[in-house]
Amino acid sequence: MDRPGFSSSAFVETFNLTTGHTKSVNCVCFSPGSNYLASGGDDGTLILWNVVNGALMYRLLFGNGVDCIIWHPVVPDTIMVGCRGGKLFQLHDFSLTSVETHAIRLGVSGAIYCLAYDTTTKCLAIGMGSEVHITHERNPNEYTGDIKIPTPPSLAYTEPDTDGRLRAVTLQFYNEGTSLIVSYLAHGIVCWDIGTRTQLWSIIPPSGTPHVRQHVQNNMSTYTVLRSSALSPDRSSIIIHNVQEGLHLYSIGYLKNQSPILRNYKFEAAPRKKYRLQVAYLHQGQAVVCGTTTGNVCNLGNGERRYFSVAPS
Repeated sequence: MDRPGFSSSAFVETFNLTTGHTKSVNCVCFSPGSNYLASGGDDGTLILWNVVNGALMYRLLFGNGVDCIIWHPVVPDTIMVGCRGGKLFQLHDFSLTSVETHAIRLGVSGAIYCLAYDTTTKCLAIGMGSEVHITHERNPNEYTGDIKIPTPPSLAYTEPDTDGRLRAVTLQFYNEGTSLIVSYLAHGIVCWDIGTRTQLWSIIPPSGTPHVRQHVQNNMSTYTVLRSSALSPDRSSIIIHNVQEGLHLYSIGYLKNQSPILRNYKFEAAPRKKYRLQVAYLHQGQAVVCGTTTGNVCNLGNGERRYFSVAPS
């Protein structure tokens, strides 16, 4: 497989949305038409912004922190919101005086870390606590059924200072909704067959940081800590953002054997803290953008790295 070529582009700051949240912002998500931006934070607030003029359009307060947001890919102006306290909602019909709110109940509870919706099967995947669940939108705003994805293989070895918690950080439906790719905090990436709930293939990123080392004497596996991942628009590769080394690009497919790293993009400076940071494809997969803990955003294109500042360093 040829290595993908990335095209670079310049970014110009349009708006500085500083008047909404009172605490850290945990998640942002553009609407399908990119007319609106939703943001959620530690202050328990969901805010909708107008992308055209930067105006704050709507603010909704929840009981605890908002950790993940996705817009419904089929139903216009509909948002799914996951909260730290384990509450999950689908919201629509925002107005000055009200909003239609539908609770999505799974029968289990735990902090919600990631969400994904598949348009083919109308299924919603939820990373909740140490588990991953899938439910089906039988009717608009009505979810029924629940299956639990199996637990990935246990860590063979971790250093004492490694964050080895079992937690999904990114979910992506694959193969027309018949498979689910789960990127785990410390258990690599596993593609699950949803129907049989069996593992199709997995990727264990190599260690390369002080946090995760190979235990050579006992011939144990190595693990690195992931913060997020993104599937390419053509579904042929996945790029992961690990906690310290940078970005790894992999080819994916049906093979059970792990593919080698296509590219390894290292950051210009070591991370300052172990924050969860995002990575995303741009321009139909021709560029990649990701956050850093140094207050910069990294834009990758044509083998180049360009950094632009969005926060004080």
